[in-house]
Amino acid sequence: MRKPKITVIGAGDVGAATARRLARRRLGEVVVVDLDHGTPSAPGRDDAVRAGDYDATAGSDVFVVAAGSARAPGMSPDEPLDAIVRVVSEAVSRAVRKSRDSIIIMVSEPVDVMCEAARRVSGFPRERVIGVAESLDPALVRAFTAAEHGAAREIARGLGPGGADEALAASAVEIVDAIVNDRKQIRPCFVYLQGEFGVTGVFVGVPARLGAAGLEGLADLPLTADERAQLQRSAAAAAARSAGLPADLGQG
Repeated sequence: MRKPKITVIGAGDVGAATARRLARRRLGEVVVVDLDHGTPSAPGRDDAVRAGDYDATAGSDVFVVAAGSARAPGMSPDEPLDAIVRVVSEAVSRAVRKSRDSIIIMVSEPVDVMCEAARRVSGFPRERVIGVAESLDPALVRAFTAAEHGAAREIARGLGPGGADEALAASAVEIVDAIVNDRKQIRPCFVYLQGEFGVTGVFVGVPARLGAAGLEGLADLPLTADERAQLQRSAAAAAARSAGLPADLGQG
């Protein structure tokens, strides 16, 4: 049986941490591609990780996109986001050309905006563009707890502390594991909503069921009116962040 092929795009701190964790878990063949399209040094000394260029990613099952762009002196507050969008968009475009059946796991921040950029550039359905969410909107946490959902233990494992490179890497690896091993597991993820929870056309962090097809469903949460309103406010903020994406993104 063929091992899954998992490509990590971005050889910075988060990307390297992700590759190391993937190798330790033996989830498949791991290829690391640097953002400048060159061939990076493979992180660590594990034979399960190899460095490569975009040609080496052909036939990937999963891409973990960990691209980033630091603010240079003199940049305006909007410029770093524009730079990251350009980097992520080009990386996704190059990656999916030879891996049209792959699943994209987005780590680059802001995750909701980068997921939308990846969705447009790749043309993939929502099931195959998923963002790492280390925590959920408080309204969803309350609703999930109140519902006493059968996967509560699994979702709780995803609600750890955020911000650290290793925490992001760990969250990404759990999503990859759920997909390549078809675990049908509930995890907190950014997914593109199409009417669920009264939200349409935006990536929001929700409890999502993950398996071999990527997104395979959402937790059925009975939201109160206040919880629904809070979630919709969060979705409106996410939509506003994504509104600044280039109008022709993905049309090239």
